Amino acid sequence: MFVLIVSTNASIAKKLSHVLHELESSVTIHSVNDPFRALEGVANIEPDIVLIDSQLPDVSTSEFLQWLHCVPQLYKALIGLLIMSGSPQPSRQTLDCVDDFMKSDMNSYEWKIKLRLLLTLRQQQKIIQELRQIQVPLKGENTVTYGNIECEKEILSRLALARQYKDKNTGEHLSRFGEVSAAIAHELGMKAGYCDVLRHAAPMHDIGKIGVLDHILNKPTKLTSKEKEIMQNHTLIGHKILKW
Repeated sequence: MFVLIVSTNASIAKKLSHVLHELESSVTIHSVNDPFRALEGVANIEPDIVLIDSQLPDVSTSEFLQWLHCVPQLYKALIGLLIMSGSPQPSRQTLDCVDDFMKSDMNSYEWKIKLRLLLTLRQQQKIIQELRQIQVPLKGENTVTYGNIECEKEILSRLALARQYKDKNTGEHLSRFGEVSAAIAHELGMKAGYCDVLRHAAPMHDIGKIGVLDHILNKPTKLTSKEKEIMQNHTLIGHKILKW
């Protein structure tokens, strides 16, 4: 996992690096304080995640984000915006250009939640990308095809397995959910192929919980209002994972 930090604030860049290494010790971090140098270097770096602060010199945040989206090497990268203290609230258009944002005055715990989300999303995207390269021979054919329905089923099965590792109590629930969904579709008169796809796809309804912190996801007692807000974000996380 490669993370590019673009910030003129050395202490902020250092704090970001520290939290990222706490979350993922193997992550490689490259930090630059010049946005133009960052654009020149991404061709060789090809980062998985780009974190930028909202007070870059000589260029507006919205303009820099537009440039980032034009760089082919960043097509698959996730972009996080760090809103610095004293900066004006970013426009809706600016926020639409990033995958997540955080504020510089957040505490380390809140930073960890935000950064973990980005790391998890990118890891899941890479898993999907790798699985799509699996060579799956179709039954009755000698040729090998890519991206066929069997490969897609394999992707869904492995994502469901990853979800189960996060929450040990959901394995049987996910299996039942798929079977019940397929049974309902069958009763409604849907074709067998449709029911089979639904059996594999239905367990993805909670895949976004992969990005929820373990102590919140598995908390035995009632969630606080803040924890409930974090938990409810799992739908957005799931959407980002599966839309890619």
